[in-house]
Amino acid sequence: MKNKLWIIAIIAIIGLLMAACEEPADVPPGSEGNPIPLTENTWKQGSLPDSESKTWYSFEVESDTTYYIWVKERFTSPAGSHTSYADVMLTAKYKDGAIIFENSESGTDASTAATSNRPASNFDASKNGTVLVRVFPATGTIPTYGEFKVAFTTVDSRPSGE
Repeated sequence: MKNKLWIIAIIAIIGLLMAACEEPADVPPGSEGNPIPLTENTWKQGSLPDSESKTWYSFEVESDTTYYIWVKERFTSPAGSHTSYADVMLTAKYKDGAIIFENSESGTDASTAATSNRPASNFDASKNGTVLVRVFPATGTIPTYGEFKVAFTTVDSRPSGE
């Protein structure tokens, strides 16, 4: 009888271990669990389909380096596209959850998009690792959702190629 209990216990433990090794469910791109990677000096177009949506981005940082995050909230769209443009805010944190900044809202709008030299936010990395940036609709503005562009640099200079 003892042998049967041991066998049942071993089978149960193996089953639990196998369940823990199962592939996770698909995580949609742009979610916190599957952020969209950013490349330095390269604009990435994004979209917030409604006022409750958010999109996550990521990039690697090195300690003691200053990073500038740029947002272009309005830009030239193809004629007849009827595109709406988001008024967005940013929150950034390290992958381990440590907050870098929250609710930054100083991107560029239609009147300054081509000439603004102000990043939406900047920070000095306190450690090496991955930074997650959440882009989400600003509150109390119209439109609060639509399209935008985001980029990062390590120099205080707006990326080209818009």
